[in-house]
Amino acid sequence: MKTELELIRSQIDKLDDQLFDLILKRCVKSREAAQAKGEYSVDSERECEILKRICQRAEESGLDSDIFASVYREVLKLAQKYQSIND
Repeated sequence: MKTELELIRSQIDKLDDQLFDLILKRCVKSREAAQAKGEYSVDSERECEILKRICQRAEESGLDSDIFASVYREVLKLAQKYQSIND
Protein backbone atom coordinates (compact mmCIF):
# COMPACT_ATOMS: atom_id res chain seq x y z
CA MET A 1 0.00 0.00 0.00
CA LYS A 2 1.32 3.42 -0.95
CA THR A 3 1.93 6.04 1.67
CA GLU A 4 0.33 9.46 1.42
CA LEU A 5 3.65 10.92 0.29
CA GLU A 6 4.00 8.29 -2.44
CA LEU A 7 0.49 9.03 -3.66
CA ILE A 8 1.19 12.77 -3.77
CA ARG A 9 4.47 12.17 -5.60
CA SER A 10 2.67 9.95 -8.08
CA GLN A 11 0.19 12.75 -8.74
CA ILE A 12 3.07 15.21 -9.21
CA ASP A 13 4.69 12.82 -11.69
CA LYS A 14 1.45 12.72 -13.69
CA LEU A 15 1.30 16.52 -13.68
CA ASP A 16 4.91 16.66 -14.86
CA ASP A 17 4.04 14.33 -17.73
CA GLN A 18 1.08 16.55 -18.65
CA LEU A 19 3.28 19.65 -18.51
CA PHE A 20 5.80 18.00 -20.81
CA ASP A 21 3.06 17.06 -23.27
CA LEU A 22 1.64 20.59 -23.22
CA ILE A 23 5.05 22.17 -23.78
CA LEU A 24 5.64 19.83 -26.69
CA LYS A 25 2.23 20.73 -28.16
CA ARG A 26 3.11 24.40 -27.74
CA CYS A 27 6.35 23.85 -29.65
CA VAL A 28 4.44 22.19 -32.48
CA LYS A 29 1.95 25.07 -32.66
CA SER A 30 4.78 27.58 -32.58
CA ARG A 31 6.34 25.84 -35.56
CA GLU A 32 3.00 25.89 -37.36
CA ALA A 33 2.73 29.63 -36.69
CA ALA A 34 6.21 30.16 -38.12
CA GLN A 35 5.27 28.19 -41.21
CA ALA A 36 2.10 30.26 -41.59
CA LYS A 37 4.20 33.45 -41.38
CA GLY A 38 6.61 31.97 -43.89
CA GLU A 39 9.61 32.62 -41.69
CA TYR A 40 11.30 31.47 -38.52
CA SER A 41 11.86 34.72 -36.69
CA VAL A 42 11.36 35.96 -33.18
CA ASP A 43 8.26 38.11 -32.86
CA SER A 44 9.25 40.30 -29.92
CA GLU A 45 5.89 42.04 -29.83
CA ARG A 46 4.06 38.72 -29.59
CA GLU A 47 6.43 37.48 -26.88
CA CYS A 48 5.80 40.65 -24.86
CA GLU A 49 2.04 40.10 -25.15
CA ILE A 50 2.41 36.52 -23.94
CA LEU A 51 4.65 37.45 -21.01
CA LYS A 52 2.34 40.29 -20.00
CA ARG A 53 -0.65 37.94 -19.99
CA ILE A 54 1.23 35.29 -18.00
CA CYS A 55 2.47 37.83 -15.46
CA GLN A 56 -1.03 39.21 -15.03
CA ARG A 57 -2.41 35.73 -14.39
CA ALA A 58 0.36 35.03 -11.88
CA GLU A 59 -0.32 38.27 -10.02
CA GLU A 60 -4.07 37.60 -9.97
CA SER A 61 -3.30 34.22 -8.42
CA GLY A 62 -1.04 35.77 -5.78
CA LEU A 63 2.09 34.24 -7.30
CA ASP A 64 5.47 35.72 -8.19
CA SER A 65 5.12 37.07 -11.72
CA ASP A 66 8.91 37.33 -12.15
CA ILE A 67 9.32 33.59 -11.63
CA PHE A 68 6.51 32.80 -14.05
CA ALA A 69 7.99 35.19 -16.62
CA SER A 70 11.36 33.47 -16.24
CA VAL A 71 9.85 30.02 -16.72
CA TYR A 72 7.84 31.18 -19.71
CA ARG A 73 10.89 32.78 -21.34
CA GLU A 74 12.50 29.34 -21.26
CA VAL A 75 9.41 27.79 -22.84
CA LEU A 76 9.54 30.42 -25.60
CA LYS A 77 13.24 29.73 -26.17
CA LEU A 78 12.52 26.02 -26.42
CA ALA A 79 9.78 26.65 -28.97
CA GLN A 80 12.16 28.77 -31.05
CA LYS A 81 14.79 26.03 -31.00
CA TYR A 82 12.16 23.46 -31.97
CA GLN A 83 11.30 25.54 -35.03
CA SER A 84 14.90 25.54 -36.24
CA ILE A 85 15.77 21.88 -35.63
CA ASN A 86 12.74 20.41 -37.38
CA ASP A 87 12.96 21.96 -40.83
